[in-house]
Amino acid sequence: MWLVLAQDGDVEARWLADQLRAKADRPVELIEAGQLVHECRWEHRSGTELTSSRLVIGDGTVIDSEEVEGVVNRLIWLSAEGFEGAPPRDREYASNELFALGLSWLESLGQRVLNRPAGAGLSGAWRTQAQWRALGRSAGLPIVPYDSGLAEDVPGEAGRTVLVIGGQVIGSPDAQYTERLVSFQRGCGLDVMEVCLDEDGAMRGVSFLPPLRRYGQACVSAVIAALTRHGVMGLVGAR
Repeated sequence: MWLVLAQDGDVEARWLADQLRAKADRPVELIEAGQLVHECRWEHRSGTELTSSRLVIGDGTVIDSEEVEGVVNRLIWLSAEGFEGAPPRDREYASNELFALGLSWLESLGQRVLNRPAGAGLSGAWRTQAQWRALGRSAGLPIVPYDSGLAEDVPGEAGRTVLVIGGQVIGSPDAQYTERLVSFQRGCGLDVMEVCLDEDGAMRGVSFLPPLRRYGQACVSAVIAALTRHGVMGLVGAR
């Protein structure tokens, strides 16, 4: 099966899951953060040689790690804040434990996950826009000069955007720029990312939760290709 993991109410994830179901030859499950916290029975075993997991979602759907061939990961956090009957200190402790459990589960799925966890990020390392621009410069991309005296802009609010998925670029203006964007993607550790450009093509920032519907069927095809490729690599590595 393929999984689409997202925060509660993520309409982009729901759209993608529907599109994948229409085109894929396997089950596609959309799982939101709230389900993992409130509607899930977890069995997660981690060892030096073998890690396995078996999750049962509220409706009875079983997610066995051996049957997961690909994951689109848009998770940001897992939190116990919904348990309002518990004191704040207990909710904070439980949130940390849930986050650690989710982090371990995602890490155990290895290369099957698009946007793997990194450090304290469930779907990749969090960076400031200044750090993103520094990485972009190292990949040869023109960047918008950073001014620490200004508030950070919101990626995608103005200018142009391109989507990069598993080495495929949707919306790039030319071949040379495409090569630099792919190099940038590989260097920052994300598999799915939106790069935001100004009117002259200089990089302003990055989003790892892009509005997928904006890119239509080209996005769906790129996701399917990446899931298929990563699924093969991940299952071989898990055995």
